[in-house]
Amino acid sequence: MIKTLLSLAVLAAPVVAQSTTIPAGFDSTPGGNSFFHWGSTAGRTMQVADRSNPRPRPISELSFRRLPNATSFPAGTIDAEVIMSQNPMSFLDIHFDSNERSNRRSVLKGTVNTPDWSVAVPNPTFDFTFKFAATWVYTGQDALMWTIRYSNSTHSGGSMDRAFGAIRITTAATSLGAGCGNLTGTMDVQNSGNYAAEVGMHLLVGATGAPANAPAWILIDSQPANLTIPGLCATLQALPNIMLPYGAADAAGTLTKKYLTFPYIGSLVSGTVVSQLLFFDPSQTGLPFALTGGHSGTMPASSNTLGTATAYAWNSGATATVATGDFWFFTGAPVANAK
Repeated sequence: MIKTLLSLAVLAAPVVAQSTTIPAGFDSTPGGNSFFHWGSTAGRTMQVADRSNPRPRPISELSFRRLPNATSFPAGTIDAEVIMSQNPMSFLDIHFDSNERSNRRSVLKGTVNTPDWSVAVPNPTFDFTFKFAATWVYTGQDALMWTIRYSNSTHSGGSMDRAFGAIRITTAATSLGAGCGNLTGTMDVQNSGNYAAEVGMHLLVGATGAPANAPAWILIDSQPANLTIPGLCATLQALPNIMLPYGAADAAGTLTKKYLTFPYIGSLVSGTVVSQLLFFDPSQTGLPFALTGGHSGTMPASSNTLGTATAYAWNSGATATVATGDFWFFTGAPVANAK
């Protein structure tokens, strides 16, 4: 009976919101880098994917701070929308909406007050706050993602504190033959270093000229196969030693570029990576599949050991749909306080 009463008391206790920094570990330590993509009167779109602290928790606001002793804008207002969601850290799409995979909710839409950052302070607090209309609960599954669209700022610029490790090293891949019809793929091989358990190396892969709305798979191998398969409309260059679902083409036949992200593996440095995209295509006269041409690239070396399991993307304009430069910045993000 006593155990039952104790259990009921625990279940009835209110959930106490705890403050968490994004990325983790920067609650009292500055990230040390300025983030200037904020506060433009033209409006901006930002997205951050964070896997640095996968603890489930309720979140009712996001707050930001500036660098120590930095000065920026005076008090004012901006119009903003905040969207919370979750997505696999291993698949970050350059198309913003495609990343909001699950648990998506618009938690704020309206005018937000901006603090007065015109006077330098040595120990700035998280005083630029976006308070949600309703609490959002992060389940701890996949990466926590926040999106902020904003416009109509009363000031023309502002700098926030940002954690950042290092720019990744990229190797452009070599094309291995043609795809089916006009189907063309791309691949970059990227290494941002041994800085976190879940991220560190990346393939950036996309395609155009695919069948409309066709589902896609990525094939990954360590050497070109160069096989002619009866019924396939292009040469098979990547045997499916690794074969993963890779989304689907849109109505125009474009598969927007995605970052396939995986942990740093030292033995892959200087090694060959071959990829090829496979689409379901019942219009083919042989097998109901279409292939891009293959791509082969070398994994570059990176000595970077600083960073977090966090990434961010941005673009100009509150209605922007694609990350600027097809680029996700890995190893860090604007430092936020979630509670």
